[in-house]
Amino acid sequence: MAKILIADDSTVCRTVLSILLTNQGHEVKQAGDGKEAIGYLKREGFDLILLDHDMPHASGMEVLRRVREHSEIPVIVVSGTVTPELSQEYAALRVGRIYGKPVNPVVLRDAIASLLASATVEAVAEMPDKERTFDKEIARVKDFPATLTLLGSRETPFTAIIKRIVGDAPLVEIVLPESGGGELLAKVRHDRVIVIPSAADLSDAAQAALEKYVSKPRARVILCVTSSIQLLEDRGFSQTLLMRFGTRCLEIPEEVWRPQASGQVSKGG
Repeated sequence: MAKILIADDSTVCRTVLSILLTNQGHEVKQAGDGKEAIGYLKREGFDLILLDHDMPHASGMEVLRRVREHSEIPVIVVSGTVTPELSQEYAALRVGRIYGKPVNPVVLRDAIASLLASATVEAVAEMPDKERTFDKEIARVKDFPATLTLLGSRETPFTAIIKRIVGDAPLVEIVLPESGGGELLAKVRHDRVIVIPSAADLSDAAQAALEKYVSKPRARVILCVTSSIQLLEDRGFSQTLLMRFGTRCLEIPEEVWRPQASGQVSKGG
């Protein structure tokens, strides 16, 4: 089911709507004014918003304007004070439905189901080509025999990507010390896949220890590069390691992992 935010300064309205939606299996959060609603939207993602118009600190219109700066999340306005002029303004901000109070529970239920279904279809239809291409790239490297290089940035969620690659294979992340860390690598069981978090942080001694390890049979190591191969070369990174790990690389485009603003308002401003 969906995660829904109810923004209304009326405790009674929030409670009634919350009970109705919870009974339908939805997860519900309640905001008692516009400022609180914006706070929730900054911190959490939602699938749909039920929005009152007249609220302290920020009206429903102001909340929706903030939302539309970054998201096309479905919005239903439930208010007793929306004039025809306001309805036009809400329509311009692509509100899904506008209902007066009290709203018919059956009508609201059907509207929510319709808007959620439409949002799901649009999300699938608009999946960027890069995401589909990346799925194919994941399949290409799934059975890497010895070494794999992942190219991203400091913000890239390498752990999540690695799980997509190795599935249920046991992982062990090792941060090699300045002194080398050969003893740490030697203790790893042969059925483990070793993850080295950041190639750029490896000292010369750590690189030498890693060179020795990956030359062994059955070694499987994933090296995370948070800059670029060229930058590693410029810094004098081990050519032996670059040759070994350069045979199989996977670049992780920002578009496939950066959280989209589905229901989230920018924290700036």
